Amino acid sequence: MAWHQDQMIQPTTEAEVIGHTDFCANAMLSYDDTALTVQPHPEFTAAFMADLLAAGGEILPPDIARAAVENVSDDLATSDMADLFAAFFKRPRQIQCRRTS
Repeated sequence: MAWHQDQMIQPTTEAEVIGHTDFCANAMLSYDDTALTVQPHPEFTAAFMADLLAAGGEILPPDIARAAVENVSDDLATSDMADLFAAFFKRPRQIQCRRTS
């Protein structure tokens, strides 16, 4: 679920795009087995998003605010995202030490 305009426009060469939306082409990036980044807010619930829209919806153009309210649903795939994060952090890794001097 995207709320603000901040997003990764051009990922680095080390990043692999593993998730995207119509709004955000680089919504989820993996950096080998070192890091996982997520642009949307998977922690938002439908109730929280509805509250955000009610509290700050006037900052959005009316047609966008109306469409957002109409499309808030309980099906935000938060448990799917939690499973994906858990799998990423639980998988075996090859540890590489890098010397800086």
